[in-house]
Amino acid sequence: MRMNRPLIRKRTGFGIVLLLVLVFLSWASCADPRAELLKLGRCVACSLARVDLSGLDLQGADLRGSDLSGADLSATRLDGALLYQANLAGALLRDARLDRASLSRADLSGVDLQGQSLLQGRLSYARLHSARLNGANLRQANLQGADLTDADLTGADLSQARLTQVDFSGVRLERTRLSGARLRGADLTVARSLTGSDFSAADLRHGRLSGIDMRGIDLSDARMLGADLRGTNLQGARLVTAELKKSDLREADLSGADLSGARLIGARLAQARFRGARMVNVELGGNLIDTDFSDTLIQRSSLAGANLKGARFEGATLNGVDFSGANLYGVDFTRAELSRCLFEKANLNQTLFTESQRRKNRIDVRPVPD
Repeated sequence: MRMNRPLIRKRTGFGIVLLLVLVFLSWASCADPRAELLKLGRCVACSLARVDLSGLDLQGADLRGSDLSGADLSATRLDGALLYQANLAGALLRDARLDRASLSRADLSGVDLQGQSLLQGRLSYARLHSARLNGANLRQANLQGADLTDADLTGADLSQARLTQVDFSGVRLERTRLSGARLRGADLTVARSLTGSDFSAADLRHGRLSGIDMRGIDLSDARMLGADLRGTNLQGARLVTAELKKSDLREADLSGADLSGARLIGARLAQARFRGARMVNVELGGNLIDTDFSDTLIQRSSLAGANLKGARFEGATLNGVDFSGANLYGVDFTRAELSRCLFEKANLNQTLFTESQRRKNRIDVRPVPD
């Protein structure tokens, strides 16, 4: 069957035109990444620097590897957006929503995120150098390995956030909520300030906290196994039921702290100061040489087997304390209130008691006159 040649040429010409139209539309879409983003909900590795995207609904949008530096994202909905390795340095994000957004390895250096919500955000290994995160909601966010150097987290909520391998150099953590946060091995000695922060139930195992100011901080239920707290100022801190086993508290100041229910077995406490502290149902042991327990309330607690040589108990209230097997060489209890304490097999060589203390506690040593 022979085809009509003019008809063939006509059809061929129409096909070429159609192909050219499709190529042009594809080129136009690529030439306008904003249009592609709005049409398809994705724009991978696109250049959107300084583009106005304010007020848009980009929930779940795929912007992986895109350049959004200096872009206007004010009041933009970015919940669940994919921003892996995206460049957001200098972007305007006022009133933006970033809940559950994927920002792993993204660059957010210097970005202003004050009061913004990044609930459950994925920010592992993200760059947040000098970012302003005051009052931001970062609850349950994953910030593992993130660069937070010189960032401001004053008043931010990082409850249950993952903060392992984070660089805290120069970070402001004033009045920051870190309850239940995962900070295992964190070095907080390089942070600028921790004043008024909440570390209750935080995981601080093997953390570095030596020599820093933690006065009045809430560390109740915190896990601090093996933490370095040498010389740390913990005056008035709340350490109720805290896990402090094998931690290093040498020369730490725990004056006025509440350690009720705290576990301190194996902790290093030589020359620590507990003046005026509250210690109810506490287990202490190990080396407590020259430790200051002056004016401390110690009740229903165990100091069995502890080395308390040179420890001071002036003005302390000791009720139901177990000193069995402890080394109490040269300790002076004469100015302490002592009742129902146990001294079985303790070293009481040159230990001083009053007559009334000896009778009340059935101590078989020569008393000092009342």
